[in-house]
Amino acid sequence: MQNHHTQKHNKQNGNLHLHRRLHFSPAQELLHRLYPDLPDYNYADTVENKIDADWVPDVDISENSNSLNINIDLPGVEKEQISLKIENSVLVLQGERHSEFTGKTDRNYCCERKYGKFIRYIELPDTVDFGSVNSELKNGVLKITFTKKLTTKSKNIDIL
Repeated sequence: MQNHHTQKHNKQNGNLHLHRRLHFSPAQELLHRLYPDLPDYNYADTVENKIDADWVPDVDISENSNSLNINIDLPGVEKEQISLKIENSVLVLQGERHSEFTGKTDRNYCCERKYGKFIRYIELPDTVDFGSVNSELKNGVLKITFTKKLTTKSKNIDIL
């Protein structure tokens, strides 16, 4: 069974919530169809189910009072192989990791790493400034930092 994290954003309070998504074997999918109320089996990530990708990179998302920080594991991927953009408040990461095995002369004894196209959608909260973002790929981790917008909790309004 392969675990992936996906995120859901609560637009009302600006919080980012992480949910665990599980990819199931055919037997587990049948069990889910028979018993749809089983915990964690009824979570559907419709965006990921509609994409054409060979694998989905793991993501850690954290925030502090000044920034939203996203770390994405992309070992073996060069920055030229990555596309990063924002569309309708969603960060879209896509690219491809090529296999080191040629298949012509190599004999694979074990191949557990994933290769091929990848894509990841991350819904961004309203509190981040899309114009103030930094990204860096270092040691196989893509670090993306969004500065938060300046917001005032309350403001007195003078009546004239």
